[in-house]
Amino acid sequence: MYVQGVSTRKVAEITRELCGLDITSTQVSHAAQLMDEELGAWRNRPLGAQCRMSS
Repeated sequence: MYVQGVSTRKVAEITRELCGLDITSTQVSHAAQLMDEELGAWRNRPLGAQCRMSS
């Protein structure tokens, strides 16, 4: 599994070094999936009348 081209194992190692959190590559993969879902929902949200484009 990869997160933005970086292996989930490497992300777990980096998280351990930078944050002191001991997480597994499976947890990294699950977190990435949840973030993808959240980002997808945000990208597809209705913008409403407040957002207008002009050229």
